[in-house]
Amino acid sequence: MMRKLFALACLCLVACTESAKEPVAVNTGPTATGPAQAAATLVPPPAKTEAVVVDPLKEPGDERSRKAPNVDDGYIMGTVPTKEQVFSWWNRDANEKRNLDKLLEIDELKKIGLVNKEEAYLTAAVFDRGRNGMFSSVLIRPKLREVVELDVIGSEFEILDLDNDGISEIVTRISGSGGGTEIGKKFILHIDKSSVEILHEMNYETNSSLVDDTYKESNISVDWKFSNDNGIPILKETIEKQIGSCNGDKKCKYKRVKELNTYQFIDQQFVNSAPLTPLNN
Repeated sequence: MMRKLFALACLCLVACTESAKEPVAVNTGPTATGPAQAAATLVPPPAKTEAVVVDPLKEPGDERSRKAPNVDDGYIMGTVPTKEQVFSWWNRDANEKRNLDKLLEIDELKKIGLVNKEEAYLTAAVFDRGRNGMFSSVLIRPKLREVVELDVIGSEFEILDLDNDGISEIVTRISGSGGGTEIGKKFILHIDKSSVEILHEMNYETNSSLVDDTYKESNISVDWKFSNDNGIPILKETIEKQIGSCNGDKKCKYKRVKELNTYQFIDQQFVNSAPLTPLNN
């Protein structure tokens, strides 16, 4: 009796071992036979999940397309870009847009704060174009690997932070000249992303001409001085106008006008805090 039970146990053990080696069929549909049943037993491997790439350079509200940074350009966030990197970023956009002038040279990069508190850089630049337009400046935004020329910022500028809020006020001027005449504008402005917000502007000129043997001259100069009064930034503006003429016998007549204005810089605006003071000579 014991021998029969032992033999039966051995047979069960062998049968269980052999059945474990066979694949388990999974039937996902009604019972079937033949090839249909074999097809029903196949379980496909799980589908691969593609990684979703999110471009961190796209900013809400910025309609212009953003190019992902070149991971091989060697730039490290938080450092000052090299000249080679600036030229590389400019040339990349120039090749895409096909309407950008060749950038020949740039000056030292100066850090500024944009309206959105982003750190950027501003530098004087020289372009391959006509005499009146070859000297300009470019804005460098390392976050976007972007280099942009801003039309109203000339090659000469001053960077201020009048109210110490981290947003830079840029003082600059642009002008055109020829034939003894120079006409231009002075600006105080903010930079918001890749565009400018003009806070204050004033025309100036040096204009001389000869009309019917009469020499005529018209000069307008603008001088700005900044100070602080109990924590309020102050702009003192002096405008001098001189208009004159000389006829054939060298008799010259000049009229000179001097105007003084005072502005307070409050809530990102220059507010005229004193009436115009004309001084006639």
